Amino acid sequence: MSFSKRSFLSLIAAGFAATSITASADPFEFQAVDLLLGVQVTSGSGTSQNVFFNLGTTMSFRDGTNPEILGNISQELVNNYGNDWFTRADLRFGVAGLRSQFDDEIAPPAPGEDSGQTWYVSRAAAAPGSATLRPALSENALQLGGSRFKSLAGIFIQGSLSDRLQKTPSGATVLDETEQAVRWNNSWAKWNPSTNSAFNIWSGGIENNLGKGGSRVLVDVQRAVPNVQATYVVSIAIESDGTIRAVKPSTAASAFATWVSSFPALVNSTTAADRTAAGDFDKDGVTNIREFAFGGSPVSPSDNGQEQIRSVDANADTLRDFTNTIEIRSGATFAASGNKLTATIDGITYTIEGSLDLVTFNSTVSEVSPTLGTGTPKTGYVFKTFRLNAGNGLTGKGFIRAGAALN
Repeated sequence: MSFSKRSFLSLIAAGFAATSITASADPFEFQAVDLLLGVQVTSGSGTSQNVFFNLGTTMSFRDGTNPEILGNISQELVNNYGNDWFTRADLRFGVAGLRSQFDDEIAPPAPGEDSGQTWYVSRAAAAPGSATLRPALSENALQLGGSRFKSLAGIFIQGSLSDRLQKTPSGATVLDETEQAVRWNNSWAKWNPSTNSAFNIWSGGIENNLGKGGSRVLVDVQRAVPNVQATYVVSIAIESDGTIRAVKPSTAASAFATWVSSFPALVNSTTAADRTAAGDFDKDGVTNIREFAFGGSPVSPSDNGQEQIRSVDANADTLRDFTNTIEIRSGATFAASGNKLTATIDGITYTIEGSLDLVTFNSTVSEVSPTLGTGTPKTGYVFKTFRLNAGNGLTGKGFIRAGAALN
């Protein structure tokens, strides 16, 4: 899937260079089409607390439209299970979702939605996609398990708004047995016992335990419908810093996702869209993919990367040229593609185009070497300078457009 950056235009005219965690006021939201992550410990401190996080709609994982970084629950894990939570082998987490039986009456699925009795359920995995696929279960078995999942889901929707489980600042919620004894009867710990099948149907359970070393622990999410072997969907990781990440087999974290994870405000945002290529957390009208491509900051409206416009002799013919110097990801190599220049690096494709009328961008552009940039680009970026060939001598108007799209 490709997300286009909002193109920016550089106008250059002749002679002119232009629980134990403080809860929010909102209840934790969980709907019939959502995928739930649950955390528990089976011994020691924290056995009376379950931590939950809504990962988003099940269909977004099925269709591959989910963000890679889903959130960060470090504070909830520390506050409920201790600073050593990642090294605790008795701490376990899993993922489950089920569209049907959430409400007493479920409307027919909308176009593109899963039908009833479609489970999304996890299984411990050593590497993304490595878990054995679950065998086919009958419709009756899935329905019986579904009644237990409905009981679990009920703890999020029962009671008045003020009585419902509240969101923490990260968007998670915590169920405490000592405070919510009735709800605890349908807790994550209740339906995911350490020695029996999850929801009484998923043999071997749906969780993976921590305390394994390394930097993350994984579960594979599989999609199950009646009488058919389950299929692999995605893997969900909890990393040592509390980040929740969606990963696929043989795929390292993308450069864009790594960049997103370097901004705590994005990682901790309760709005998943803030971490996507099309997101705009700082509300400056510049998408994340543009900020990533051109050295901007997604959390600062005043930082959209460096752009240096000059009218200088860029090709040693004594005539001044329209030039624009911008920040580009290090290692990008531009090549001609018709009248435009393109380069692909770090999962994005750059396009540099020229125009004489701001309507048709078909005027030839070329790269100027060495760069005319002054100052220092950000770490991981370099300056690249481009000239509009038809602007040689500054005889009229000229425009250079730079764009980027996530591959």
